[in-house]
Amino acid sequence: MLEVSRNTVRRYLRSNGLLRYERQARRSELDPFKQYTDERVKAATPDSIPATVLLSEIRALGYSGGYSILKGYLKTLRPVVKREPMIRFETESQAS
Repeated sequence: MLEVSRNTVRRYLRSNGLLRYERQARRSELDPFKQYTDERVKAATPDSIPATVLLSEIRALGYSGGYSILKGYLKTLRPVVKREPMIRFETESQAS
């Protein structure tokens, strides 16, 4: 048993393809400040600016959103640093 309504099955059978739910992208409170943050991050390259510093700067410009929205956006701007794998080895211990 699929536990799906008959009407749902009927709707899919009558459609020509798969039905997809499309939702319009929502505007973020950060949208007006994205250009400023992009410029600040690029200007600081190769160093990075902490999200708390950027938050205080854009709050001075009128941003009323939260820290987590800014932090999530900054993750998309900063490159992912791949770390070198650690090579482990063992040596014989010296018994006394």
